[in-house]
Amino acid sequence: ALLAVVAAAALVSGGCGSSPDTKVVIIGLDGMDWEIIDPLLEEGKMPNLARVISEGCRGDFHSLMPLQKSPAIWTTLATGKGIQKHGIGGFVEGVEQQPLMNSKGWMARSIWDILGEKGYSVGIVGWLITWPALEVNGYLVTDRIAYSPDDGYPVIDDLTYPPELLEEVTPLRQSVAGMELEEIADLMGGDLWREGEDADTWGGVQTIRQICSSDQTIRNIAKHMLETREQPDFLAVYFLGVDRASHRFWGPMRPWTVDMPMPDEMIEAFGSIVPNYYLRMDALIGEMIDLVDEDSTIIVCSDHGFRGPLRTKDGLQLGLM
Repeated sequence: ALLAVVAAAALVSGGCGSSPDTKVVIIGLDGMDWEIIDPLLEEGKMPNLARVISEGCRGDFHSLMPLQKSPAIWTTLATGKGIQKHGIGGFVEGVEQQPLMNSKGWMARSIWDILGEKGYSVGIVGWLITWPALEVNGYLVTDRIAYSPDDGYPVIDDLTYPPELLEEVTPLRQSVAGMELEEIADLMGGDLWREGEDADTWGGVQTIRQICSSDQTIRNIAKHMLETREQPDFLAVYFLGVDRASHRFWGPMRPWTVDMPMPDEMIEAFGSIVPNYYLRMDALIGEMIDLVDEDSTIIVCSDHGFRGPLRTKDGLQLGLM
C-alpha cells in the first residue's frame, strides 16, 4: 500500500537526494520471489536487478492478508487503499461464471489519476484490471492488449487512451501464432520439446509461447512509447509472465516439492523455465534502465512471492504464496 505514496513522494520532492524534476518508473513483475532471485544474484546472473539494489535498496513486501489474488494486490499498489476501499477483490465479480473485473469497478483513485490531476504526465502499460481504458494525463494501454485477434480472441474495444493510440500499437502485438520456437529456446531444456510428439510436453510448449507472447507485447509497447515520446513523469509497466510460468512450471523445476507426478521428460524440458524466465526479466529491467532518464527513480516490485502446487483440504492449489 506504500507504493503509491512512495511514487508520489519521489515525484513531488524529487526523491532521496535527487532533483525536483525526478521521474518515477515502476516495473511490476507478478509473482517474483527472493527465494529464486537471491541465488541468481549470487551467481551474477541478474546484473540489472543487482544494480537497482546496489544503487538503492531492497525489501520484503507483505502481501495483503489473508492471501489475496493478484488483482487485489496490484490495485492496492496503485491506489494505496485496501480491498474494501478500492473494490477489486479478484479476477471476477463475486463467484465463478460472473463477469470479469474491470477498471469501472475501481472505487478508489489510482496514483496516476491523482498525479495527472496535479499536472504530472503519466504512462501506463499493461497494468492489471485497467480495461476499459480510462482518460489519463498521458497514455494508457490496458492489460487486455495482449489478447490478439490473430490468436482467435474477439476484437476488444477501449484498449487504449487516447483511443487513436490503438492503431499505433497494434502492430507491436506479439501473437502466440507468430512466436517461433527459437524465441523460447533459451528457456527450455534438452531437445524433446521441439518434436511435439508427447501431448503433455507439447501442451507445455504452447503454454510458454502464450506467456512469452503476452510479456513480449507489453515490452514492445513500453519500449516503443519511450522511444517515440518524451518520458512521462510517472511510468508504470506490468508483466505477468513470471507468475504464469511459476504456476505452470514450478513442478518440473522442483519435483520433490509437489504432490503430483513429474515425468522425466517434463523435468528435462521445463525444469529450467522458471529461473530462465527470471533472467529474461532481468534483461528487460536493463532495457528499461537504458531507455529512461538517468535520474529516474526506478521501483521494481512484485505483488507476492511463489510456492509450488500443493494438495490441500480445499483441493489442488496451484501457487500458494
